[in-house]
Amino acid sequence: MTQAVNRIVWLASEEGIRLASFAAAMPDDPLKRMTALRRLTTADRASAIVEHLTLRRRARQRFPRASSMYFTSTGLDQATVPAVARYHAKLLQGAAAVLDAGCGIGSDLGEIAAFCRVLAVDINEEVIACARLNVANNAEHDIRFLVADVMTMSAHHLSRGGIDALFCDPARRQTADGTTHRVRSASLSSPPLTWLLDAARTFPEVLIKLSPAIPDEELLQFGGTAQFVSYGGQCREALALPNRNHAPFAAVQIFDDGSHEELTALVEAHAGTVSQGNWLYEPDPAAIRAHLVDTLGALTNTHRMVDGIAYLLGEKLVNNPWLTPYRVIEPVACDVRTLRAWQKRHKRRIGVVKSRGATPTPEAMLTRLQDRSLDSSDPVVLVLARGREGVTAVLCEPPTL
Repeated sequence: MTQAVNRIVWLASEEGIRLASFAAAMPDDPLKRMTALRRLTTADRASAIVEHLTLRRRARQRFPRASSMYFTSTGLDQATVPAVARYHAKLLQGAAAVLDAGCGIGSDLGEIAAFCRVLAVDINEEVIACARLNVANNAEHDIRFLVADVMTMSAHHLSRGGIDALFCDPARRQTADGTTHRVRSASLSSPPLTWLLDAARTFPEVLIKLSPAIPDEELLQFGGTAQFVSYGGQCREALALPNRNHAPFAAVQIFDDGSHEELTALVEAHAGTVSQGNWLYEPDPAAIRAHLVDTLGALTNTHRMVDGIAYLLGEKLVNNPWLTPYRVIEPVACDVRTLRAWQKRHKRRIGVVKSRGATPTPEAMLTRLQDRSLDSSDPVVLVLARGREGVTAVLCEPPTL
């Protein structure tokens, strides 16, 4: 075993668990934890525990059982939150045996293995060690782990051997000149687009998790449907589903109770534009990414505030899970002096800036508008959208419940 794997194994040992519990009970200060641990163990092991606890703290908001899980930094960054992992498993429920190509720390693995046999493959021994520990509590799982480069394995051989489904979450990070950055194009992922397309043609059921920023032309090469997944108000991923013959693009909202909502395009939907309305709507990011703003406009009798920009205006309050409503206060000039004067006159602070295509950035605009004399309660939302004729600005507020 490599040194990194030995470290994970030791962290899961009785001594590692005991020392981690001791350090976790201390104030969340890495230096103080390190100093205390150095009296009890080696510098390497003390450092491993401090790093381990830091990763668990980062993971708390995403994983309810983070305090008992094992992570690497990169593995955590790419790990799927439980609600979304359960949705992945639902999509693969009809399979008898799944190849999890690039299983990472096992965030999807445990959910998929609840329904079928899984061959879990990853080139990184350390994340495989984490995955083993993260799914170890369920003895009913039928999982075979394999440290290997999946690109050296024959998809056709695996298919003939009984694997009837592929789940793949390609690595989407590259390191150059000592700096690691995320990649958007599947051609730069690992496995790359060419391998993914070949594998997608091999198995009866395929689910490939990709960056939501992947170019449309790459997604369309898979055929079938591409779903953009929303969870917690964020567009988390794009799912290529080559064997599902629905609309090319769809949006899916996932909820913690296990339910989900799907939105697909209406044929020839066109929202049009209007210059004013009583309510402004911000579409869910997954609906925007799936090119479904016009569909939402057609479904809710709302219209774009600016042509080509994903804000909708309507006369009536619409209750739709894909739209966040704001009551329009008034249109304003996109001018800092005018906006500061508005704040003084109405004694209300602009506390949120939302912008599409406009400059400066929301953070920069908030800094320019800051007025410490104003009450921080009851903040106003400033919405900016750049069109052909300049920036349209609207002041609005959330609806009163």
